[in-house]
Amino acid sequence: MSNQTPEQASFLRLVPRFHINNLDLALTFYGKLGFSTTYNDDSLIILSRDGVDLHMHYSPDDPPSCPVWWIEVKNIEDLYQKCLQHLDPKNIGGGKPKEKPWGFKEFFIRDPFGGLILFAEKIIEDSV
Repeated sequence: MSNQTPEQASFLRLVPRFHINNLDLALTFYGKLGFSTTYNDDSLIILSRDGVDLHMHYSPDDPPSCPVWWIEVKNIEDLYQKCLQHLDPKNIGGGKPKEKPWGFKEFFIRDPFGGLILFAEKIIEDSV
């Protein structure tokens, strides 16, 4: 039996995620800045350039809204437990971290002003 302490959560990357209501305008604008589309399922669009990602949530009927921040972390389960211990439960949404089709396990919280903060950990594929 090992006395090794579990590794603590670490923040790795911050990626802005925001709402848009005009997909063509957004893709044209960010394309002019050199960003290319790396994921698009008609509601989540991920653009990348030089290691910088932008996440856009597309909804044609909704106006752009409060900021949403996506933060890549290491050891998301530890971070989730710390949030359960230290935050008001009404500020923790969506339950335990869940695997998403874009290759990350995520959960979210809301800040006191209504901003959404998504924490995500890259899913490591088992090599067979």
